[in-house]
Amino acid sequence: MVSKLHLLASKIMNNLITRNIFRVIFSGNSSLLIVIKKIDVELKNIGQKIKEIRGEKKLTQSSLASLCDIDVRTIQLIEKGSMNMSLKVFFALSEALEVSPEELFKIEKENIN
Repeated sequence: MVSKLHLLASKIMNNLITRNIFRVIFSGNSSLLIVIKKIDVELKNIGQKIKEIRGEKKLTQSSLASLCDIDVRTIQLIEKGSMNMSLKVFFALSEALEVSPEELFKIEKENIN
């Protein structure tokens, strides 16, 4: 039996953004800088989306951290796009914010660099 976490992780891995990152990674050594830049942009966009949803839900960083059982500094770094997060934290944030994991990947066109 496949777990809910595994199914959600699989959906995210099939996300167009993720596939593009893997495609660049495997296209050759000269693309490494592009991969790092793209991952950096994606982390910032996801962090911005988390911050936006947290604000809409009127949650403080401290209350969100408490709901996810993580340190408030972790929330700060994630929202800044300075820290990659584990799938466990990603799904905890999704659950605490009451949005689907896919929703955290949705980026408005004006936010794409």
